[in-house]
Amino acid sequence: MYSYAQCVEDESYSLNPEGPYQIGDIVTVDYTLESFYQLNTNWVIAFQVNLGEGWTNLTPISTPLNTNTNNNLGNGYWIWDTENTYPSGLEFGPGFRFVNNSWYYSWWTGQLVGNPNWGSSSTGPLSFSFEVTVNESCTPEDLFISINVYGDCQTGGWNNGDCCSDTALVNYNDSLFVYSDLNSGSDTSLIYCQESSEFNLFNLLGDNVQNDGFWTPSLAQGYLGQFNPSVNTPQEYVYTVSDDCNSESSSVILSLVNSDAQTTVEFQLCDNALSTSLYNVLGVDNTSGSWGGVSDLSQSQAPDYLGLFNPQEQTFGLYNYTVLNNNGCELSYPIEVSLLEENINVGNDFDLEMCNDDPGLNFYNLIGSPDINGIWSPSLNAGYLGYFNPSTNLSGVYTYNIDGECDTYQSQVNVSVIEVVPPPIISN
Repeated sequence: MYSYAQCVEDESYSLNPEGPYQIGDIVTVDYTLESFYQLNTNWVIAFQVNLGEGWTNLTPISTPLNTNTNNNLGNGYWIWDTENTYPSGLEFGPGFRFVNNSWYYSWWTGQLVGNPNWGSSSTGPLSFSFEVTVNESCTPEDLFISINVYGDCQTGGWNNGDCCSDTALVNYNDSLFVYSDLNSGSDTSLIYCQESSEFNLFNLLGDNVQNDGFWTPSLAQGYLGQFNPSVNTPQEYVYTVSDDCNSESSSVILSLVNSDAQTTVEFQLCDNALSTSLYNVLGVDNTSGSWGGVSDLSQSQAPDYLGLFNPQEQTFGLYNYTVLNNNGCELSYPIEVSLLEENINVGNDFDLEMCNDDPGLNFYNLIGSPDINGIWSPSLNAGYLGYFNPSTNLSGVYTYNIDGECDTYQSQVNVSVIEVVPPPIISN
């Protein structure tokens, strides 16, 4: 609120409700001119109401009352007027203007006493109120109210000396709130297949979606939002609704997935492994689909083995799990189950006879140069791994072991050490 006034000394206003506002709200404005300084007998004569484009339906509620106590030639009444031209050429309206009815013609002097173009000699307070409605505007700056206070010097009813030039009292507080009840739905996505039937994207946006918007790219085949998999392409489709002030958009992301779009999963299994769930291997949670492949994994044929692979009962080979998505599209998950073949060389069994005075040898050479990441039992770690010394090592079975993923693999050397008795020493 601000005011620059030569004659307006004190004024006030209030708005009810105070805001913020939405379109259609009705607001009551109460204004009071507390005091008016009558510079050179300049009298108040009019209150001009100016509205921004954010208002409509200006309606007067209460009219000022003339509280004249200063001069009997300043009597009269206030009226609401939408249009009036004063002697000075000032165009007035809408607002309240004063009608002076205290002037008269004196037969005694043959002169007019008073002037119908004079204002009210009241110095205040002068109060009035009016009602306005929030218009369809999107700009807060359009919501302002200004009130110009005019003296009869400005309107041409009085010309004695300086004239008061009172600037409007202005209200502006960014209080326009543009309410929007637009509903474009919620963002979503869908995987569909090429053989799917036509469907409407509106059904994917949620409830109470407005149907007066538009799709980008355009979807107007048959009726708005209709998607034809054989014509339209998989991409993001944006639905937009708007009014005079706002717009709102939601998107549907469509992805095309065919039944052969999944990569074959390679899965190896030991022939002595326990039953394994192929659902877990594929990483799928939906177990409502069907199995196909070289062995029957379906519930109808093998209820104990739904999705389970037992190396002792099922055949290694290609299996396929098929499930329907939410749009009725078949998704195929192929999995190749193969035997885990461990290429581990532990050599061959060997039988050995040697004398205790024979030189030592390495068992690795005896069993056929096996992989060297195994373990001998009993231990043969003296000197270097796998070395057998008949003078220190005993007869028995020596086993060479290598642990694989599926099993422990082994070979063995069966050793017989023959003790050689030296001949007796003959002394002469």
